[in-house]
Amino acid sequence: RTLTPALHLRHTRQPQAPLHLTAATKDEGIVVEHNSDTSEGSYLALLKARGTANSQVRVNNGDNLGVLAFGGYNGQSSDPFPMAAAIVARVDGEPAAYPTMDMPGRLEFMTAADNTTELITRMVISNDGSVGLSTSIPQAMLDIRSTSTLAQVWRDSAGVVTASMTAAGEFYANIPGLSDKVSRTGDTMVGPL
Repeated sequence: RTLTPALHLRHTRQPQAPLHLTAATKDEGIVVEHNSDTSEGSYLALLKARGTANSQVRVNNGDNLGVLAFGGYNGQSSDPFPMAAAIVARVDGEPAAYPTMDMPGRLEFMTAADNTTELITRMVISNDGSVGLSTSIPQAMLDIRSTSTLAQVWRDSAGVVTASMTAAGEFYANIPGLSDKVSRTGDTMVGPL
């Protein structure tokens, strides 16, 4: 069904969607409560189809299925709530209905850097569970792309760096008596560990 008029609660001056809620205190918001003697809980579904409401068509690889966006008021009348971060769900492969139901998906975690409102994808979880940091197409279960000096840093529970890896693939371990590094040559790690 199509909602034409905008429903706005709490005196929203300029509704930006068919349902626009405005909260005045920290205790106001949206609550979905589920009470039953089952293992199921509440959920919020963001659904997407191509076509129209009366003639739906299958989504395509790369289609945006939904966005959870976070914005802050900046006082500019042209864009008073620019986005600072977002989580985007996309189709990540070719969906199918036959011979089995298939809807491959991915999540993209985005943030805007200081002095800009442009959202950049910082982390991706692809349809096979691979995680990419600063890369949108992970080539391994954990794929970290870095252009800074250090690509990875590991810390203990006290916050002390125990190991680090440079963007060039050199691994340093903060182990008593070990001052040398482990370096990468092709697919081989070489060093004193």
